[in-house]
Amino acid sequence: MRASSVLALLGAACIFSSSAFAEEYKEMRPYFTESLTYTFADSERNADDAWGGYIGLGSALTEYWGLEAGLFYQAFPMGGNSDPNRWEEWGVEANALYFYSRKPSFSPYFKFGLGTAWTDLETPAGDADTRQPFYQAGLGFMSAFKYFTLRGDVAYRYTDAKFSGFDDFQEPQLRLGIAIPIGKVERVLEVPVEAVETAGSEAFALIDEEPVPVMDLAATIAVEVNYEKASSAILVLADVRGERVALRVGRLS
Repeated sequence: MRASSVLALLGAACIFSSSAFAEEYKEMRPYFTESLTYTFADSERNADDAWGGYIGLGSALTEYWGLEAGLFYQAFPMGGNSDPNRWEEWGVEANALYFYSRKPSFSPYFKFGLGTAWTDLETPAGDADTRQPFYQAGLGFMSAFKYFTLRGDVAYRYTDAKFSGFDDFQEPQLRLGIAIPIGKVERVLEVPVEAVETAGSEAFALIDEEPVPVMDLAATIAVEVNYEKASSAILVLADVRGERVALRVGRLS
């Protein structure tokens, strides 16, 4: 699933988000977010724990409340004879966030939400495809740096998985990633891979005859992405903390 088409829609929504939330001592701007996820598999899955990814958009509603929505992917691999099943899940979710504080240095929050997962299941007895609703609640935090905000949360997810002899799944999930506060999204563009040049640890792209810093979201959270087979790079051109920056995005899977 390409993240670029999703980001184009999210970016358009971000343009129309109110900038009145921005305050010097409180972080209330709209933001892009991308996270690495780890889910502890319910024993009924008969599979190993899952690694995955999440990408979304969030915005403050009030000083204490925020709303976030996004897409996710995760895969539960087979674990030998004792865990012979393999699951792949793609889904969409929406969460309400209640912040105890909006201080940029440390903003703890409680979240609760719901979503839907589309599942491909492989078992020794055969394969199955299904769609499952889920509900989740958890605790998290955000901590701001110069260009991005570090975030993490732990949640408990309840999945209504009544199909093919399975019952409900109850699984803890960890997320660690970044959030990029955005004052304005200029546009989403696709450029040749060669247009992104690297000098040491810095990356730049020439956009509108002007060098623009490129931030690789996956690399920021230490996720390895192989760009060698790609012929183009997807860049989200945005105003990040008063500076024109290109956010590079790739695939969730």
